[in-house]
Amino acid sequence: MKRFLAGLTLALAIAVPASGAAAPSAKTTRHVHILLNAPEHVPTAAEWQGLGSDASEVLASVALDKKTLVLKRGRAATALMYFKTAASKQALTSIVTDAKSSWLLKGKAARSLAVSYQADALTHIEPMLSHDNKRMREVAIKAIGLVPASRSASMLRARLDKEKNDHLRGLLSATITRLAKTGGTK
Repeated sequence: MKRFLAGLTLALAIAVPASGAAAPSAKTTRHVHILLNAPEHVPTAAEWQGLGSDASEVLASVALDKKTLVLKRGRAATALMYFKTAASKQALTSIVTDAKSSWLLKGKAARSLAVSYQADALTHIEPMLSHDNKRMREVAIKAIGLVPASRSASMLRARLDKEKNDHLRGLLSATITRLAKTGGTK
């Protein structure tokens, strides 16, 4: 009897997340996966948010699942920008700071992080500016350019002096100019 109770207690502890909240419903999980698998349809912010806050937990788990295709993980990371939750921020930050994440996935996560958390995201995205891979630097420039802050422009100006790639130098210049026009250099 004691073994049965110990097993039941363990099963309940595993079934209920540490936060005390119930796991996302099977219906929400299924709906999230349907939206992520439909390449002909890009869900809007209202569609994602209409699924409720549980959707962010499902999206975070998909985005972090290394066994899932990068394209689907990227779509999940993109959708996380519509949920400003601790789980979303943690998942996006984890992807952006993971040295083994692909440039495509990091780019989508960096964009979502920048859109959702603005200046708070810059600390996590900045190291990507000095990455050896030019695509990684490109997605960092684009993500940082989404944050209209003087710190964004300063980071990009500092990189402009070091950047050797002509395409990226042009992108840096254009992004700095756009930030100046939108008030991002105050």
